[in-house]
This record gives sequence, C-alpha cells and structure tokens, in this order.
Amino acid sequence: MSVYLESEKVANSVMTRVYGYMFVGLLVSALMAAVFAYVPDCRDFLYSVGETGAMQLSVAGWIILLSPLVIVLFFQGLIAELDSGAAFVVFLLFCALMGMSLSCIFLVYTTASILMCFVITAATFGAMAVYGLVTKSDLTSWGSVFMMALFGLIIAMVINIFLGSETMDFVISLIAVVVFCGLTAYDTQKIRDGLYNCCDKQEANRIALTGALLLYLDFVNLLLHIIKLLGKKK
Repeated sequence: MSVYLESEKVANSVMTRVYGYMFVGLLVSALMAAVFAYVPDCRDFLYSVGETGAMQLSVAGWIILLSPLVIVLFFQGLIAELDSGAAFVVFLLFCALMGMSLSCIFLVYTTASILMCFVITAATFGAMAVYGLVTKSDLTSWGSVFMMALFGLIIAMVINIFLGSETMDFVISLIAVVVFCGLTAYDTQKIRDGLYNCCDKQEANRIALTGALLLYLDFVNLLLHIIKLLGKKK
C-alpha cells in the first residue's frame, strides 16, 4: 500500500471526492438540460421543426450530441497531461454538453415523471454503490459479464433503430437497468480498489476524476432507461 494512501480513512476521503465530483457533474447536466429545453433561444439552437411538425436536431444539435463521445475517448489521456484543475474543467465541459444533449427528455416526458424517475434512479444507484463499497466479494467477473451485455445492448439498440419495435425497446431498457445496476457496483469496487493501490496524490486525483466520470455515466444511463420504462410522455 502506498505512503499516500496508507490508511483506509484517506482512501475513503478520496472516494467521497469521487461522489462530490459526480454530484457536481449531474447538477451541471440538469441545469443545462433545463435551460436548453425551456429557454426558447437555446432550444432553437439545438432543435428545429421538421416537415412533419416534429422537433428534430439541428446541425449544431448533432455536433453537441456527438461531442461528449469524443471527450470520453480522450478523457483519460487528457487528465494525465493536465493538472487537476484543468482536468476538472474538462469534466464539467463534458457534463455540460451531456446536459445539452439530454434536454430532449424534457421535451418528450412530463417534468413530474422525470423527477419521479430521478428519485428511483438515485435510490437504486445508491444501493448498488453501497454494495460495491462494502461487499467482500470480488466483482471482477461481474464487470466482464456486464460489459459483454452492454455491447450486446448497443448492437440491439442500433438494430432497433431500423426496426422501430416498441416491444424490443422495452426489453432493451429492462435489461439495461440490470446491466447498469451491476456496473455501478462493479465500478464502485474498482475505484475503491484503485485508491487502495494508489501511488501518490496526483494518481489519486486522476482516479477521482475518472471514477466520477464512470459513475456519472452509470447514473445517467440508468436514469434514461428508467425514464423509458416508467416516464409519462406529454
């Protein structure tokens, strides 16, 4: 065990920072989603009215939708090169762009049902995160299984874009909830174990930010699929 993280108390302190970063990221995303859903000028920047009268993404909307993927692909390399403050700014930028791209859920679902789904997601996520922290079982095998399931879900979602099956969409979301519950527990344990084996303070900061990003993505994906299952459309 490293000199820096020689006590469980210090490791737990850094783990608390992980959840702090994640909470700030979710707050930024929620604010940006609300602004770009309810402020007319912002909404018109991302969406346009199609020939059928339905809202569709503008060119800027598509760029915003795809840009978080680019940041995720290079995030680990970026925080290795940047100091902790600059890396945190990149994390917040990612969360802001995600919030902008998620503004569409406010246009499709009622605010009350979104809030209800958020509460359900928070409770579910919290339970699985606590399990990942306290369990003595090695969840490494979980990670392999759920990552394979995630790739399968992505393929199924792409196929369903062409099929347009509501039944298949329901089944995908149901399985996705299970997958992201499992990934929440697995990622939490992986972050905790990484902190126990950390080399120094700089490494701990890197783990805190990458861990916050992982858990943020688990939470957001869990929320989106719970909204698909339980959300009430306008």
